Amino acid sequence: MAKKVKLSQEEEIIKILKQEGFRELTEKEIKKEPYKSIAKAPLCFKKAKESAHL
Repeated sequence: MAKKVKLSQEEEIIKILKQEGFRELTEKEIKKEPYKSIAKAPLCFKKAKESAHL
């Protein structure tokens, strides 16, 4: 069976951030402000998308 020898780049960054005191957000925390508004596209993108279908 193969062993994983080296962490991926993402795993290395997560390890460093945890050492610095950061923590991962839960799904419940992400749904709260200000995080939930980050996932929404700006209004100008929505208007451009609608006008492109005309």
